[in-house]
Amino acid sequence: MSSTAIVKIASAFAACVLATVTSATAEPQPEYVARVVDRKISVEDFQQRAQEMMKTGFRHIDVMDKEAKQTFLDGIIAHELLVLEGLRRGLDRDSTIAEEVQRTLEQALRQKLYEVEALKGDYSSTEDELKLFFKEQQYDFEVFTQHIVCDSEQKALEVLDRLDKGETFEELFPLYSTPHIQQRFGPDGFVGWIKIGELLKPLIEPVNSIASGETYAQPVKTGSGFHVFKIKARRPVDFAKEHDWVERRLRQTKRGADMEVYVKDLRRRYGLTVHAEALSNLQALAPDVKEWPGEDQVLFSWQGGQLTAGDYMAHHVLARAKHPAALDSAALHKAADGLAGREIMLTEAHKLQLGLDAEIKGKMKGRRDKLLVQWLYHLVGKAAVRERIVLEEEIRGFYDANLDMFTHKDGTVANFDLVHDSILTSLHTHTENKAMDDLIAKLREEYKGEVAIYPEILARTVLTRPKRPQKPGQ
Repeated sequence: MSSTAIVKIASAFAACVLATVTSATAEPQPEYVARVVDRKISVEDFQQRAQEMMKTGFRHIDVMDKEAKQTFLDGIIAHELLVLEGLRRGLDRDSTIAEEVQRTLEQALRQKLYEVEALKGDYSSTEDELKLFFKEQQYDFEVFTQHIVCDSEQKALEVLDRLDKGETFEELFPLYSTPHIQQRFGPDGFVGWIKIGELLKPLIEPVNSIASGETYAQPVKTGSGFHVFKIKARRPVDFAKEHDWVERRLRQTKRGADMEVYVKDLRRRYGLTVHAEALSNLQALAPDVKEWPGEDQVLFSWQGGQLTAGDYMAHHVLARAKHPAALDSAALHKAADGLAGREIMLTEAHKLQLGLDAEIKGKMKGRRDKLLVQWLYHLVGKAAVRERIVLEEEIRGFYDANLDMFTHKDGTVANFDLVHDSILTSLHTHTENKAMDDLIAKLREEYKGEVAIYPEILARTVLTRPKRPQKPGQ
């Protein structure tokens, strides 16, 4: 396995890095499997990264496999060296990385605020509660459906008309369903078995109104588009088999209710006030305008803060809110209200000094480090691709030397013209990986006096596979 492959795997889980917190108590000092300059990799950190890796199906680590542990540690060390290189190049000051780290901070602060201030109840449930919830939420029946999702009501009506004339879902799905749905759903629009209560809300009543084998008579609008759907089959769900899943869902529901109560109270305490005229002016903005023109206007205000039209458009540029021209008045109010609510939560979190929490610091550092490595791949790899011209003879040579890769099960060989671009992409990827391997080798040489591995601690470090969560129905 190349250094590049190892680093890609290890860097995907950089968010598992934990901040080391010193304490005046007599707690045992953590042990370390390695040190990269001033970055220490503790046994706990190493174990957590390994468990995250094994969740993805990575099979090169085993409980007693010394070589595999060393291989994985090499990947972590290479990742840390790339982070140092990213910092040295100042990539952490790139606006894209800074914005994403800030987004991570905001999400972590809101979640911590919920944990500290909102989630104080008992979220256990009795068997009777679970059974009632199971039935009320319509998790007790599931349906197997087939969908064609169109981007307009007119197209959906055309689909219904053609179905009435004898054409099939299989024939019309590739012609009418949006590209996103064609990639997301199974062949011919089959969604598979899904509990009725898990369906998109606009679909629940229509599904309950028709029998198996029937097609709903009207298009149903959801956030994905206009659905034309058919129920292929319907069956009851076994409560006993779904018991653990139902218990988790009810717990989430109870927690969500407490969160909602807390947020409403927080808004009340901060005196959140809407300014309707400014919202109307924002909605009148032309679809092609990306910044608020002229003097700014306050959409929502609260004790110590406000959300302006300019703020809203800045969120839109960052893909955090839809353009006001694309929303009706109710949807725009909801979107702006949500942004204001999140700002109030951040204000409260800072007031409680939650940003000093070690877990939050760890999440920010992990996200930043992961982005630094990704950005280095982009810069170094793409630069190498630009410098190396791939000749047509090389592409043809790869094809001729690897005909088995392009041979179908029936013995026929894919036409060269059809696989030309995929071969070119593969050669570019090889160039990118080679450039990153070279950079890692250079960094290992540069920092060889500042990297230490502690083999005795590594040898006695036990790596255990994480328990797989039981899937619904199993």
